[in-house]
Amino acid sequence: MATLNSVETLKIDEHVQKAVEPLILGNLSFNDVTESVSEVPENKMPKGWHDEKKDKRLGGGESDQYVEGVIAEFDNPSSLLEAAKSVRVLGGYSRYDCYSPFPIHGMDTAMGLGQSPLGFIVALVGSIGLAGAVLMEWWMSAIDYPLVYSGKPLFSLPAFIPVIFELTVLTSAFAAVFGLLLLNNLPRFHHPVFYSDYFVKKGSNDGFFIAVYAWDKKFEIDEVVSFLKKIGGKNVEIIQPTEEDLKQIGVK
Repeated sequence: MATLNSVETLKIDEHVQKAVEPLILGNLSFNDVTESVSEVPENKMPKGWHDEKKDKRLGGGESDQYVEGVIAEFDNPSSLLEAAKSVRVLGGYSRYDCYSPFPIHGMDTAMGLGQSPLGFIVALVGSIGLAGAVLMEWWMSAIDYPLVYSGKPLFSLPAFIPVIFELTVLTSAFAAVFGLLLLNNLPRFHHPVFYSDYFVKKGSNDGFFIAVYAWDKKFEIDEVVSFLKKIGGKNVEIIQPTEEDLKQIGVK
């Protein structure tokens, strides 16, 4: 618990100390001190007074701009591949993405993405479809409505294979499509990189880009800009919407 001598222990900014000290000495009421503290400039408040999530979005808490991240262009696929590895290994960033007009072999390894779980999802759902088809045909032919055809058994597996195959393929296809959408957070009708006019112009044509996003734990605007330039990035740009864009997404 704080005592009368704990002002120095708290190590808060001199602006806040000047506002709180009269209350400790008994010269002001609590309401007076509250008003004094509210007048302290926002960038002089001690760490922890800000909303942490908001500060990450603003890129550190001292900017009044709504920042989504930083994007940089690279010369060719090989330089993009090396830069992707550098961003992860040297920079220590994890919330970033790479953009190119075509797939680049080895990019998933460079970004440390690991194996996609989509194959396991498809195999699991396909197996459920196969088992469901066998169970359905067994129930219909042998239990619910048994009919004898030419002395054949009620449950004849060779005759059921076409339906089993079709249901396995059908459920696997659904799992692949919807699993792909889910794993990629789709559908998404807008993405922060589209705030960059330069990216819109070259991103799907002949440009190779890396974007580091503001929700990365290590994100600091100046540090990210400097790092991307250091590893060969060109046309480095801070991704931020205009006032018109903010109005459209409902941010004041």
